[in-house]
Amino acid sequence: MNTFDEKEAVKLFTKEAQGAAKGFLELTALRAGSPDIVKRLEEGLRSLPAHEHLGSAISGLRNRGEDLLAKLKKARVADFQVAEVAFVNALRHAGKVCREVEKGWRVDRFQLEVDRSSAKARLLLNRVPLTEWEHVSSPSDLETLLNGGDEKLSAAEVPAALFAEGLSNAFLRLSTTAGTRVSLRDLYPETRLELLRSELATGRPDRKLRYADFPWWTYLYNLDLYRRTSQSIPADRRIIFETGSQHDGDRGLLLVLNGLDPGEEYRTYCWASLAPRIPR
Repeated sequence: MNTFDEKEAVKLFTKEAQGAAKGFLELTALRAGSPDIVKRLEEGLRSLPAHEHLGSAISGLRNRGEDLLAKLKKARVADFQVAEVAFVNALRHAGKVCREVEKGWRVDRFQLEVDRSSAKARLLLNRVPLTEWEHVSSPSDLETLLNGGDEKLSAAEVPAALFAEGLSNAFLRLSTTAGTRVSLRDLYPETRLELLRSELATGRPDRKLRYADFPWWTYLYNLDLYRRTSQSIPADRRIIFETGSQHDGDRGLLLVLNGLDPGEEYRTYCWASLAPRIPR
């Protein structure tokens, strides 16, 4: 059982620190020309510890501060462990997939990456950071993290027809010079441009553009959504994704997809090409 009283321990330490710093704080508050400057200077000097005790006072304060820090970290880690177990058990009890992976869990469309030594967690999408590291002390902190991730994905989802058109136009534009296969990474900036062109072509050109902010993870998420519905797209406009070689990986061309289902493994892709035409 954890008997560490954080509130009382911090209260005692800050009181000691305030006492040790009292004279210094009073001296820093002196103002030239104030009517009580002599009195305040005298009081500040009297509050300073004697020089033969100053070193030991600072050393003692540092030692007690380091001890408090160690206890705080230990308490945070203990709270995180309890929160993680409770959160995972609640998900499984609700019938949701929660699969343990390296450094965390696959939950819904996310990888919940955990740093147990610092009691922090963050969300990844297709192994790309989606959120910042957040301190976790209760299951509700992890629920809040996932809810925030859901909100980000909802806001980032491009209408299926619009994204399909942008991706296809981007591919056709690049394929005039790249050939029948185009790197998915090269498609990223070109697809962004196509989405912006589409926005500028409708409505006022001076309005705030929704797709001006289109980070890498947003592209990956919409590629996954595209893969899930691409069979409904005519073959002459349908883009298929192909894996790459080890050489392609060495060149940094690979990207990770297939993150919509936590029960499936991630897959790496590299190239985009048009779907083969089926002979009539």
